[in-house]
Amino acid sequence: MDWNKEEFEENKKLARITVFVELLVVIALTYLGMVEKYILFMSFGMILCAILLTLGKITGQEVKCDE
Repeated sequence: MDWNKEEFEENKKLARITVFVELLVVIALTYLGMVEKYILFMSFGMILCAILLTLGKITGQEVKCDE
């Protein structure tokens, strides 16, 4: 991705917040007694997004801006 330093730092911060919120949701749902299968599906969805983002980066599908 063609991010400058500010965008990179902001997205890194948002990614960490997202992981923290997901962890809190998983803990809360486990504590409330939700079926573990549903919690697992939510976690798999986040992992799949991360894998696909990494795969897009590896295969060179990121946007390049010519300035």
